[in-house]
Amino acid sequence: MKIGFLGDLHGNLAAGRFMLWTMHKQGITIVFHVGDFGIYTDNPGMKFASKMNQYAEAFGMILIVVPGNHENWRVINELTGDNRTDLVNYRNNIFIAPRGWRAEYDGVSFVALGGAPSVDRTIRREWDERKKDAHRANLHWYWEEQITGADVDYVKAGGYADVMIGHDAPNGIQGIERVIRGNPHGFHIADILYAQEGRDLLTEAFRAVAPRFYFHGHYHFPVNEEIRVRNDDGWCHVIGLDCEFNNYSMAVLDTETLTARNINHNELLAEYRKENFVWPPPK
Repeated sequence: MKIGFLGDLHGNLAAGRFMLWTMHKQGITIVFHVGDFGIYTDNPGMKFASKMNQYAEAFGMILIVVPGNHENWRVINELTGDNRTDLVNYRNNIFIAPRGWRAEYDGVSFVALGGAPSVDRTIRREWDERKKDAHRANLHWYWEEQITGADVDYVKAGGYADVMIGHDAPNGIQGIERVIRGNPHGFHIADILYAQEGRDLLTEAFRAVAPRFYFHGHYHFPVNEEIRVRNDDGWCHVIGLDCEFNNYSMAVLDTETLTARNINHNELLAEYRKENFVWPPPK
């Protein structure tokens, strides 16, 4: 069985259609999105969700969203409530994975821990339902976006899982440390500290789960490396996904061989464009 993983979409419908087409070409029917999907309540956000659901239905797929930070967390909280054990229906074929949700596919165990602090918090607005722009997509930051100590404790209590999926990444990934070193984007120091606090919480949960594979997004930068998760010979294959149409924004896990790989989509993108994608897609 092959399971797909998609990087940050930010409500980009064209990129989402290409990603699902790519998964369909590989015979994949269960797809995880690693956050910043585009759970928005304005008109473009609602259209995005409806269209993505149509594509998923046509391709015979289930799309499971592990939320990011740039989502409407008011909607996510209303849908999930105190539930941590069951997927929440967002559309017929699109589901939201609550923090700490666990499942098993083809004998492989999974755990989800979505959310992350917005390191660009200073240039956003704190969400306030009283404001006229409260419905606007990708404009706000939410207190609920960050993983909490209670989330970490819940995940830790569940113990090991073969695969862990989050939006943020644990500490110690060389590729990420190299890219963010020196604050190249000029983020406010308070926001950097806020982001690191959330990353430390994620790392605590990650170390407790000690997964064989970890998939994430958030940094808009591809990652493919192994890091140690225990003091013995425990290693984890970390795959970080780029965003939208950027290359290596998708990955595949093979549950039979227990191997994972980033997808180099340059050739696939050329095929997709040459095919002149039509709707509805061919059966």
